[in-house]
Amino acid sequence: MKSHALFAATLAMVFIGVGCESDRTEEREAAVETEPPAYVHGRLQATVGASANKVVLASQLALNNLKMLQVGGGMTADTQGLVTAVSPAGDKIVIDVRRLEPEVSRFGVSVGTYGDQQLATSIYNQILTNLQAGVASTPLQTPQEITAKGQAIPENRGGGALGPAAPAMSGP
Repeated sequence: MKSHALFAATLAMVFIGVGCESDRTEEREAAVETEPPAYVHGRLQATVGASANKVVLASQLALNNLKMLQVGGGMTADTQGLVTAVSPAGDKIVIDVRRLEPEVSRFGVSVGTYGDQQLATSIYNQILTNLQAGVASTPLQTPQEITAKGQAIPENRGGGALGPAAPAMSGP
């Protein structure tokens, strides 16, 4: 009789443990889509509910909007992307993007060697604004596409989708 009671108690604990693990899995899946940004070791990291391609496009547009220089990069594989730029102060900016699921991506923003939390946060906020506005669902236009439509190319000292970087100004 004692062995049956012990077996039943053990079996009940196994079922309870399995149920708890299922709840934890659901919590992790929910956290993937709503994970807030974290600034760790000079790098701002976040997970968003958007494809890697959309995050890359939103990142390029964000860097252009924030007047960063020499904006470039793109998708490096089906599941990864990389966007680079140079800040007006001369710090290298790197945004790396990794697809977690078809519509969930994790990205990190690094500024310079030691990081600049304020600038990384500004870039992150601009990327989110672009994603929420749906701007990233439309590919950026190349200079050739803009001029083919008879439009003026916007002034931008950066490179990337808007063209090569403007020459540096010298002298007072």
